[in-house]
Order: sequence, then C-alpha cells, then structure tokens
Amino acid sequence: MSATTAAASFERFDWENPTIAVLLLLSLACALVSARLQREQRTATRPKSSTC
Repeated sequence: MSATTAAASFERFDWENPTIAVLLLLSLACALVSARLQREQRTATRPKSSTC
C-alpha cells in the first residue's frame, strides 16, 4: 500500500464516522418521535370507562 492510498483511506475513514454518527442520531430521534406519537394516539383513543 502506498502512502497516498493510506492517506486516502484514512480521509475516507475520517469522513464516514461522523456521517454514520449523524445518521444514527437522526434515526434515534425519528424512533423517539414515532414512539411518542404512537403512545399519544393510543392513550387518546382509550375509553374513559376503563378501570385498569
């Protein structure tokens, strides 16, 4: 492996990690919003006569 190939692969590695971190954080935020909206919808449709 030449020095330029090693430097290029390091730059690519340096760039992919923050991108993956941002995508993971975005997907986590979407999952949390989805779970919250689903929970609100579920509690809104529950009948008030329930004694549970």
